[in-house]
This record gives sequence, C-alpha cells and structure tokens, in this order.
Amino acid sequence: MDQTKLAMDIAWDVWISMATVAFGIAMLNILNSSVVRLIGLSGVIAGVAGLGVNFFVYPLTPTAAGLPDPGIFFFTWFVLAAVHLVMVVVKDSNLRPSD
Repeated sequence: MDQTKLAMDIAWDVWISMATVAFGIAMLNILNSSVVRLIGLSGVIAGVAGLGVNFFVYPLTPTAAGLPDPGIFFFTWFVLAAVHLVMVVVKDSNLRPSD
C-alpha cells in the first residue's frame, strides 16, 4: 500500500505542477493587466520549481527528502489566482447597467 500512495503522490505533484505552469503561461498572454502577468509569472516559476523538486528527489517525496512539500505553494498560488478572478468578475458586474 505504501508504494501505491507514493506513486499517487508523485503523479499528483507532477500533474498539479504542469497545470500551474500551463495556467501561468495562459495568464502571461493577457496584455492589459500587469497584475495578471505577475500572477502568471509566479505560477510558471512555482510550477517549474515544483517539477524540479519532484524530479530531483525522485523516487522519494519532497517531504521524505527533507524539503518542503510544493503543494502548499500551488495551493497559495491557485487561491491568489481565484481571488483575483473573483475580484475581476465582481468589478465587471458592477460596471454593467442593472436590468
């Protein structure tokens, strides 16, 4: 059972790292907002760093190798991106005329 948990943990870290990089690259392509580009750049950096850490310590997990788990950085980044998205939606809904 321990090997299964290890495989699932590594697979999850790799997939979430790649998703963070992809989402960050998509945010970099938005030219009208420097805040979005900054969030996107930090996502790309966090995702690449997460992949690097996971590949560097493989077959161990980062926590087993004495490094911090990159998952908390991904969580923080996705929360930041979601908060910014909600703020944009709320701002946009306030600009529309009411029915």
